[in-house]
Amino acid sequence: MSSDEVVSRAVEYLLAEAKYVCSLDEKSLAKAKKELNENPNERQAAVEQLREWILQQPHFKCCTDTRFLLMFLRRSAFSQLEARALIENYVAVTCTKLAFWGKDIDIHRESLKAVFEFGMFNPLPIPDDEGRRIIIVRAGSITSGMGFTNSDLFKMSNAIMTYLVQFDDATQVNGIVVLDDQTNVSPKMTAFLGLDNIVKILSFFLNKYPIRMKGWHFYNAAVVAQTVMSALKPFLPQKIQDRMFIYGNNMEDVYKHIPMRLLP
Repeated sequence: MSSDEVVSRAVEYLLAEAKYVCSLDEKSLAKAKKELNENPNERQAAVEQLREWILQQPHFKCCTDTRFLLMFLRRSAFSQLEARALIENYVAVTCTKLAFWGKDIDIHRESLKAVFEFGMFNPLPIPDDEGRRIIIVRAGSITSGMGFTNSDLFKMSNAIMTYLVQFDDATQVNGIVVLDDQTNVSPKMTAFLGLDNIVKILSFFLNKYPIRMKGWHFYNAAVVAQTVMSALKPFLPQKIQDRMFIYGNNMEDVYKHIPMRLLP
């Protein structure tokens, strides 16, 4: 290794470490220790070990910031081997099969701004009683001619989710709950997004994305929800299948899982 490479690597380490301060409260710290094998005294060493491995890989490059790497370590219960496999799969899939979702994301592009302003993805400011981040998805009003393509919508969904997870320790530890409001979802909307695209993204997101998925609730479920569920089930572990729920138009069923006081 040349002296320039040594200096470059040292600078990368310092920049990554200078930005991170753990923000977990005592309850979340206890959960991280019990469920994710996280030891605050060994956390940084685990991050550095994973970062060193990434920097040694000749076949791919990815972000090595502490917050980014913690997403994979926590999702893998601090197993280095599982975290490495998760990162390799993440890089490979987002750059190939899901390039329309994971590559060339410029949030300043007008079409991506249009997606953001449309408000399909709505993270709520207050977590539930278990510390889980609640995200409301509303896709029912999507049509072509809104100033963005389906790829723009997928890219912005990725950007929002990555931001939420990467910069919030509590979300990494406690996970997320999705309320998917399918009111007014139509075959035209499904055609715009592409059913195959939806299945590919959800299969990856529910299986291999560095997040703890604690519940996906389809409210006022359209036919597409049933179709997607049927297509996804063969690829999902049983514990994820058990966390997916389909409802009619009675919000009382939703309130059993997501407190009414937290919803807009």
